[in-house]
Amino acid sequence: MYYYQSKPLGITFIILGLVAVIFALRPLLLPIILIFGGIYLINLGLQMYGKPPLIFTIQELWIRSFVRF
Repeated sequence: MYYYQSKPLGITFIILGLVAVIFALRPLLLPIILIFGGIYLINLGLQMYGKPPLIFTIQELWIRSFVRF
């Protein structure tokens, strides 16, 4: 699914996702649901901001850690 790019809306989703992840890291407060929801919101915000999704960044960093140029 393609989302239209909107930088202010993208920043908003990134911030909301980070707040959800930080809130979920507090003990005994819906940790699994909030972490996955936060990651989803971060990915949605990155896509709306015009950046590649989080998984591509993680894969690129992982590949670069093994391949020396």
